[in-house]
Amino acid sequence: MLWDGVLNLDNKKTKRVLILHAGKGGHYKASAAIENALKRLDKKIKILNVDYFNYINPAVKRIIKQSYIGIIKNTPAIWDYLYDNQRIIKFTKKIIDSINKRNTSKLLPLLLDFKPDTVVCTQAFPCALIASYKKKFSLDFMLFGVLTDFALNSYWLHEEVDFFIVPSDEIYKKMLLKGVPKNRILPFGIPVDPKFSDTIDKEVLYNELGFSKSVPVILIMGGSLGLGSVKSAVRSVLKSNLDIQLLIVTGVNKKLYNWIKKIKFLHNQKAKVFTFTDRVNELMSISSAIITKPGGMTVAEALSKQLPIIISKPLPGQERMNTRFLLKEGLAFKANNNKQIIVILKELLENKVKLNKIREAYKNHSKPDAALKIANFILSNIRLKNKEEVLIKIND
Repeated sequence: MLWDGVLNLDNKKTKRVLILHAGKGGHYKASAAIENALKRLDKKIKILNVDYFNYINPAVKRIIKQSYIGIIKNTPAIWDYLYDNQRIIKFTKKIIDSINKRNTSKLLPLLLDFKPDTVVCTQAFPCALIASYKKKFSLDFMLFGVLTDFALNSYWLHEEVDFFIVPSDEIYKKMLLKGVPKNRILPFGIPVDPKFSDTIDKEVLYNELGFSKSVPVILIMGGSLGLGSVKSAVRSVLKSNLDIQLLIVTGVNKKLYNWIKKIKFLHNQKAKVFTFTDRVNELMSISSAIITKPGGMTVAEALSKQLPIIISKPLPGQERMNTRFLLKEGLAFKANNNKQIIVILKELLENKVKLNKIREAYKNHSKPDAALKIANFILSNIRLKNKEEVLIKIND
């Protein structure tokens, strides 16, 4: 059952929350979900939602993005080796500390001017930086680290982080083994936007898309960057002659978008292609299944919509770890080749018992109210902190 309460905050001080994300992917979507949830619960709250890398140094952001895409496309095994490798973490910590030191003059004034009650980080690098600032400059705010994958890497772990928001009980247990006190770990889930729980007028959406309500809709996505096996998945589905309608999201990948726009007209197939869109909640609402790479946010959104997930060619690192978790919990199907995509898809569309079974499993694992729970917890702690300050002033 979704939590839909409204906080009655009796303190008149305007609450301030700084949210730091990185890029347009799941980290950003998690930050936006928390921001929207905070605004639903407190209309007067002041929020700054900042792209960390873009703010401190746009050039660094471009280098990191290009390097990541290059490694993923050309030498994916390297990313598997780098991800949560303790030797690499020790080495890169020196690089991160150097970047942070050079950019103190940019981010530290923001903290001192904005004076946040709480800082929320949905990516590990800014979390590390803010944790170091808290310690070095004795800054007084609550620091939240919000994990957006069903995997844990050690870049997150800093004593100055007051609370960790984790996606599952499995990550909760792993953090305990890493020595994090249990009262600092909150298994609220990956924060999806509260609008994923809003009712969608499907009739209007079908008419807008020109789709038939009687024909299944399949959603194909490649995350915000349009990576993964979108091309091969589209080819396979088009060649299968399945009686379906297609929704394809290419993210910011313009080449992929242009390629699909050209080839889709060669087939007698109803299809709509989207670039980076904030309407994923609507697209998922009318879909019967999703073919995707398993980014943490996409998975959390699909779980919240009880939308069966077909994983195709997960990227190395966190996505392979996400895949292992999902398969272990019976929350997804993995296609090892293009033929298997169609086999799984046909079985899902024809086997209603199997379809209902997986949707039932999703009910037990989805956490559609995670953003509201996080927002509620943040606001409650701000209220307690401000009351303590009032008491101190009175006693003085």
